[in-house]
Amino acid sequence: MIDDGSTDDTAAIVGTLAARDPSVRLVQHQRNLGYGAAIRSGIANATNDLILITDADGQFDLADVPRVLAALGDADCVVGYRRKRSDPVTRVLLGQFYRAIIRVLFGITATDPECAFKLFRRAALARIPLRSDHGGINVELLLGAQRGGLDIVQIPVTHRPRAGGRSQISPLYAIRSLIWVFAYRLRG
Repeated sequence: MIDDGSTDDTAAIVGTLAARDPSVRLVQHQRNLGYGAAIRSGIANATNDLILITDADGQFDLADVPRVLAALGDADCVVGYRRKRSDPVTRVLLGQFYRAIIRVLFGITATDPECAFKLFRRAALARIPLRSDHGGINVELLLGAQRGGLDIVQIPVTHRPRAGGRSQISPLYAIRSLIWVFAYRLRG
């Protein structure tokens, strides 16, 4: 579990769980470094051959994990797509606009590039250079997988209304992500 500088009881709750279950570990950022930084910290601190990337806000149903594992087969990664997105209309529209732009810029073919439910083999993930500290990490992951010739499987996953926390996605956040995406495109 990555705690990206939260001010709630996340660290204490995860600490209690870790005391009972040695497979639970807490990686804590002293201050908020951003979504992408949290993903990169999680990857850097993962110890198993398979790495599941998902959010802890309750929007994704972990009951889908067995289906994702089964879909992996011999592939390098499984990328989820929200079969029915449970977000406010403005967020859905913003997502559609963002998705259209990154498809044009990068040719990303994933059904739902910003879906935060992905499973990677460690060896495949190690071949993808990641730099983003924000939501652009999802573009980096998919673009890196495509450019690296990884075998990508897509499957529908359950998406629910946010159970906890508050979304950091706003039009300003989306604009910053698009600026980063444009810069990423220029750098190649």
